[in-house]
Amino acid sequence: MSTFPRIIITDLGDAADAGSLLRRVPTWTGLLQREFDTLGTLIYTPPEALSGQSDVWNSDGSLAFRREIARQWVERDFLMDIWALGCESSQGG
Repeated sequence: MSTFPRIIITDLGDAADAGSLLRRVPTWTGLLQREFDTLGTLIYTPPEALSGQSDVWNSDGSLAFRREIARQWVERDFLMDIWALGCESSQGG
């Protein structure tokens, strides 16, 4: 057994902040849906993303609405990153 410390390097993929997500929220009115991106490593993808579930909103196109959607997207992305870290750390031992 090696006496050197073991280092795990993790890449969570595409980093996004609230501002970049706000720019991605469409300005139109009507139904708005964000699909999960499952192009990454499937083992790190949460079950709800793999099942194809997604949220649907009835957009009024206002800046306030778009900010709320961007806030929800940031929160969802953060939770997906936490899931990925848990998957990574469970494989570490």
